[in-house]
Amino acid sequence: MPPKTITDETKFVSASQAIKSPRWKFSNTTFYKMVNSGQIKRRYPYPNARPVYSVAEIDALYSPEKEEMPVVRVKKFAELMGTDAPSQLTNNQNSPTQELLDFCVQTGCSLDWVFTGSL
Repeated sequence: MPPKTITDETKFVSASQAIKSPRWKFSNTTFYKMVNSGQIKRRYPYPNARPVYSVAEIDALYSPEKEEMPVVRVKKFAELMGTDAPSQLTNNQNSPTQELLDFCVQTGCSLDWVFTGSL
């Protein structure tokens, strides 16, 4: 069954809805790293309930302008990996810098994901 679309009216989602949604491109591991680091907060709608997560909070992590997205992705990835992000992503010919290539090799980050958001 295809993942359900998260509409603009949706306020909260479960972890599986967030991870499977085409609205946000992150893996299970990345999602829980963001939760455990406090970037996305767990909320409990009632005692003993499973946690839910704010759509607005997740959107805020994934809403910069398209031109800024590669920089945002690399900075967030570096933060999650506990390392420094490259200072420049592209050179004056709009090709990936050696610094970015080295970062991708060292961390396993995908160039496709950096520039397009897809793997």
